[in-house]
Amino acid sequence: MDYFNKHKKWDITLQEEYKRLWPNMERFNWDGVVSPEDYAKANIKVMFLNRETYGDDYNINEAIKKEIDNNLVMFGNNPIKVKTKNRLRVLSLLEKDVITMSDSDFEQYLNSYSEEDFRKDMLKVAYCNIKKSDGNEKSSRRNLYECALRNKEILQKQISFFNPSIIIGGNIVDGILEKIMEWGDDLYTPESHYVNIFTLSVNGEEYPFVDAYHPSSRKNNYVDSMELFRALQSVERDHPGYWKSRCGLTCFSPDQA
Repeated sequence: MDYFNKHKKWDITLQEEYKRLWPNMERFNWDGVVSPEDYAKANIKVMFLNRETYGDDYNINEAIKKEIDNNLVMFGNNPIKVKTKNRLRVLSLLEKDVITMSDSDFEQYLNSYSEEDFRKDMLKVAYCNIKKSDGNEKSSRRNLYECALRNKEILQKQISFFNPSIIIGGNIVDGILEKIMEWGDDLYTPESHYVNIFTLSVNGEEYPFVDAYHPSSRKNNYVDSMELFRALQSVERDHPGYWKSRCGLTCFSPDQA
């Protein structure tokens, strides 16, 4: 199947829809799937959903793909790198028996993740922001809320078309998406609230949505990874077989567009 052209046709249409929503934007930072072929074939389809990017006009996923193709260090010195890398490694456990892994085995598994493996796995993700134009280093929650409200249909169309196994958000629920999107049952909501897992309802489908710290936060990287690991384990204990049911999903279907 020609995943690339199928995705490209849909993506161009959605970009034009976005431009009509924001006719006066000065900088456009489009996002989506890094490599349509690799994403479509991935057993676990991960969608990162963060706040915004800033700088000149550029396509985020084309920039990531260029770094991978040229064997460059992913994300350079950007502080989001370590948490993004670790979280992607943790989410790969959804293909394994996450319940039986011990803490020591988990630490070894996390530390054995090479830069080359990270580059390969980044080809299989969707990397998106709620604010796709005129981003700032740190916009207010009010501004992000207003952008997310106007972009609601764009975000929903991306989620439906990508049909991810799991979505991991970077501190974008409280005061931003919580009253914009439709939410289903809570899967994991500990008292600490460092990591929550909700279900996000989009066009009749429900997606596990991890609400975590923004990847640029100063929270200890290992603790961040361990809390995500514990959250995945808890969901599996309460809902046996849940993560296996999120594997091998199809994407880029006309019915999902």
